[in-house]
Parts: sequence; C-alpha cells; structure tokens
Amino acid sequence: MDITIFLVAVGLSAVTVIADSMIKKATLIKPGIAVLLLVILGALIYGLTAFGWFRVLQKMELLNAAVIYTLSCIILIALVSVFYFKERLLTIEIIALVMAVASMVILYRFH
Repeated sequence: MDITIFLVAVGLSAVTVIADSMIKKATLIKPGIAVLLLVILGALIYGLTAFGWFRVLQKMELLNAAVIYTLSCIILIALVSVFYFKERLLTIEIIALVMAVASMVILYRFH
C-alpha cells in the first residue's frame, strides 16, 4: 500500500469528521438558521468526500479503504469529542482506541 494513498484516505476521514462535528454542533445550539446551515454544510462535505474516495478506491482495495476509513474516523472523532466537545472517555473506550491504532499498524505493516 502506497503511503501517499494511505495518507489521502486518512485525510478524507478527517474531512468527514469535520462534517460529523458540524452536525454534532448543530444538535447543541438553539434551533434556527444556524442549525440548518451546519447540517447542510455537513451534508455537503460528506458528499464531496465521495470524489476523493473514488480516487482512493482506484488505488486501494475496498476492504483496506474501509478499515482505514473506519478506524481513522473512530480515532479522530474520539479526539474531537474529548478536546472540542469536552466529553469524557471511559477506560474501556481508551483500550478500544489503542486496539484500533494497533490494528491499523498491523494492516499497514503486513500488507
């Protein structure tokens, strides 16, 4: 697996997490035009990442792309959850995140 395409896949996951964060933020503010704008912008970002995934999937197997996408989203969402939304992680969640990182290392190392 090419490191460049791996980093592009992680970058696309990061963009998706930005969209997730916008939608989460919309749930926390007073209903109105700002909520609608955040949800629409989040949905547009989701849609635009499809173009990037099209390019990634030309160079990578679907299973590997899905693993990278899923694990990087989980890790990045956990970081946003803790540092931006000030949510707490349980010990079991931290263990799961460490295992997710280990699985991504194994996938990349032995592929």
